[in-house]
Amino acid sequence: MDVIGKKIQFIVLSVYVLFLMVKMTGNVIPINLYVISSFALFLAFAYALSTLKKSKIYINKDLIAFWLLMLYAILSLSWTRVLDYGVNKIFILLSIVIISYFLSNLLIKRTRLFLKLFAVGSSLVLGWYLFENGFKSLALNSQYMRLDLKEGLNPIVIARYFCFGVITFIFYLKIYSVKKIYTYLIYGLIILSWILTFLTGSKGPILALVLCFMITYAISKQFKFKFTIKSVLFIIIGLLAISFLILPMILGDTSSVLFQFLERRYLGEGALNSVTSREDILNFAFSHMGNESILSLIFGNGIGDFGFSTPLAKYPHNLVVEILYECGIVGLVLFLIGIVKVVRFNFKLGTTLFSNDILHKSLYYYFVLFYFFFLAAMTSGEMAGNFFVFVALILILKIKSKYFISVNKNIN
Repeated sequence: MDVIGKKIQFIVLSVYVLFLMVKMTGNVIPINLYVISSFALFLAFAYALSTLKKSKIYINKDLIAFWLLMLYAILSLSWTRVLDYGVNKIFILLSIVIISYFLSNLLIKRTRLFLKLFAVGSSLVLGWYLFENGFKSLALNSQYMRLDLKEGLNPIVIARYFCFGVITFIFYLKIYSVKKIYTYLIYGLIILSWILTFLTGSKGPILALVLCFMITYAISKQFKFKFTIKSVLFIIIGLLAISFLILPMILGDTSSVLFQFLERRYLGEGALNSVTSREDILNFAFSHMGNESILSLIFGNGIGDFGFSTPLAKYPHNLVVEILYECGIVGLVLFLIGIVKVVRFNFKLGTTLFSNDILHKSLYYYFVLFYFFFLAAMTSGEMAGNFFVFVALILILKIKSKYFISVNKNIN
């Protein structure tokens, strides 16, 4: 047990989870982001300081490229043309990253507690959302466009939060042994989170949620399927769900409310407009890279500069393109070094990733989160909004360096 005790750990992680939920849900939770950020940063720093051992400072070689990227992003503020936005953007990202880094050892040791706190917190958020918006927000009607969110909340941001909840609920059941009644309750929360995600009309998070598990299995060489009662039921439910979605199109019932919703958000003109706008933004980014000089391609245009160059958007809605445009080839290389290290670690672990001990289960959870947020970051959000890509990267590489010495020798 840590020196400060389990009760203090519980308080610190509770504040951290609340901080994550406030950041990830916009203003669904009525708490000021800067207030909770400052409090979380203070607690995280105090915790890290109290557990600091009087020994030689250890430098994690796997994270050097990541910290160099953060330093380079700060340095790029000296040549960005949108300093206010750039400072705000890097401040938010660094705050979250530093808080998570200070608490990384605690998160690794107490992943079970983190899962439990986030599962309980997500349940309360879902309850609060339904209380605020009512069940009418779950209904489809002929004028329906997206989930009925108050105060201009971004449906994509909310969709990613719900997906995070789905992943966390699944791993909560995987790591904890709970009574049947609680198991059914969590299944209900998973289904409700899926429904709400679907109703946001956000395609990127849904695709990322499906693919993140598949990618983790594929890289770990576990693409094997066993015919069990659960797997057969899963296939039947999946086929029924797909049939339910495509039935109006098969029957040609264009007056169906469901057909109208699918046509607007996933299949028709509304969905096409969403994809086209993303393509326009990316085309602009690629066509303007290095226009001013070769130096801008190599070193980037500076954090936050993309929005200065085009009225289309403040950022390109693609994390890789954003880093390339604003931090140049230098920043992109530093970012990709971390990505490659995570994927190689996943590959080297192979099927041992699915071992039954708590460390491997925790690592499995963080790999899935990493792939989910990385894939989601390819279609929406900017660096600060896609912060969990960096948080998951830190946690995975810290676990690698601390607990997998033999794997490190094979990888490095």
